[in-house]
Amino acid sequence: MLFVIHYKPKKADFINTATELDMQAVGGHFSYLQGLFTQGKLKLAGRRVDGDFGIAVLEGVDFAEAERILQNDPVIIAGVFQGTVGEFKIPLERLSTN
Repeated sequence: MLFVIHYKPKKADFINTATELDMQAVGGHFSYLQGLFTQGKLKLAGRRVDGDFGIAVLEGVDFAEAERILQNDPVIIAGVFQGTVGEFKIPLERLSTN
């Protein structure tokens, strides 16, 4: 089963209004996601170019663990982003031929 975390910055126009403390939290968020990727729990993560929102798709976890992952994310702890967790299905996927 897959779960998606939907991240949304609490500040409007986050890309242009982020403070140094906000960016430190974002750096911690990226490191946190890298750790989840290494553990095999993160399938993919990314954000809209304008910074309006980001997503992280988790695999091999249940809802309770996905919620814990969200609550332990540095950007959530710092109050920089808000987030929600939901079940995620991929009905269409292009597989790499490499």
